[in-house]
Amino acid sequence: SNAIETETQLALAGHPKLIGLLERFLAFRGAEDGKCMMTFGVTGSKAQCRGALAEARKLCSDYKGVYTGTKLGAKWAEK
Repeated sequence: SNAIETETQLALAGHPKLIGLLERFLAFRGAEDGKCMMTFGVTGSKAQCRGALAEARKLCSDYKGVYTGTKLGAKWAEK
C-alpha cells in the first residue's frame, strides 16, 4: 500500500466515527501523515501461525509500525 491508497481504503470503510478513533490512536502511537497500511496473513498450524505473527509484529514494531489487530484485515478479506 501507499499513503494515498491507505487514505482511500479507510474512507471507503464507511465508518467515519470509527475511522476517526483509529486516526487518533495512530497519531497517539506516532503514525503521522503519509502513513500506509500493511495487511498480511499467516497460515499453518496454530504454533506456526503464533510464531509467524509474533515475528511480523516485531518486524513492524522495529520500523515504527502499529499493530491494530485483525478487524481491518477481516474487512479487507470480505471484499
